Amino acid sequence: LVEILEKYHKQSGKRLWDAKHENISNEIDRIKKENDSMQIELRHMKGEDIQSLHHKELMAIEEALENGLAGIRDKQ
Repeated sequence: LVEILEKYHKQSGKRLWDAKHENISNEIDRIKKENDSMQIELRHMKGEDIQSLHHKELMAIEEALENGLAGIRDKQ
């Protein structure tokens, strides 16, 4: 896409892809990566895809779940 826009810019002299668009594109990429990471974390919290996790990672998940459960019990 960037190559197409650069060719258009060279031919027409019009700049369509500026720094603002570049920043937005970078922000979209960052948010997509963050979303992917959160999806993986959610699967782990649900007990899915945990076979490859190390002991420390499993302990962190267990602690997070225990803290969440304690918070729920406190509200009851």
